[in-house]
Amino acid sequence: MLPPPPLKFGFAALCISAALSACSSMVPLYPAPSKPPPATLPAPAPAPTSTAPPPAPVPTPEPALLPAPSNPPVPSRAPVAMPELAPAPVTPASTPSITDHPAAPPPPLAVERVWLESWFGGTPVQITQRSEGVLEVVVPRQFCFPPGGSAVKAALGAVLDKLAESVRRVPNARLSLVAVPDDGSSNTQLTLERGSHVQKHLLGRGVLPSSLAKPTATGLPEVQFRLESEAGPVNVAGQRVGRP
Repeated sequence: MLPPPPLKFGFAALCISAALSACSSMVPLYPAPSKPPPATLPAPAPAPTSTAPPPAPVPTPEPALLPAPSNPPVPSRAPVAMPELAPAPVTPASTPSITDHPAAPPPPLAVERVWLESWFGGTPVQITQRSEGVLEVVVPRQFCFPPGGSAVKAALGAVLDKLAESVRRVPNARLSLVAVPDDGSSNTQLTLERGSHVQKHLLGRGVLPSSLAKPTATGLPEVQFRLESEAGPVNVAGQRVGRP
């Protein structure tokens, strides 16, 4: 309740004050509207846990296969008549006779002559085939021994090595002639020494003593050899073999 105004305002002020007091003591006919409480939103419910099995995969439809293109029909052709061929005449195979023999091989010394010529062709060594079973080899003296000496030179030694191989290779072969010279002075002792050295060289290369003749002297300025071979019997293969 408001205090009364001072008296100095007069009667008017007193009336206004009484009116205000009356208004403040009046009971309101309608209650003042009250504010509603704030709305409370409910808490969101948890998502349910599903124990159901996962959905089955949806099958993917396979693409439709197109039918294979068919080949156009081939027009039929009329059969062509082939001319008949006469059979070729059949020549009966000849039956070898039991009396047929293979061709005989070349003479052994002919093969040795070709082999020796392959080694000494174009050199002063002379190789001559006198017959099917006789082959001669001649070496000039200056390539055989030193002057006044009996030692075998390298050139003569190479010829002796190849002759020794031929004697061992050819059946029934033997050196039937080994002739050595002196220096033109009729020195018999020098001739014997030279012949002995030649003989030892051949024996040292595997020539048997029975296949080697005794060295002799020659008046020519050269060393001479004669290789002979008697043709032995022929085996079923046409090869010559040594005599028993």
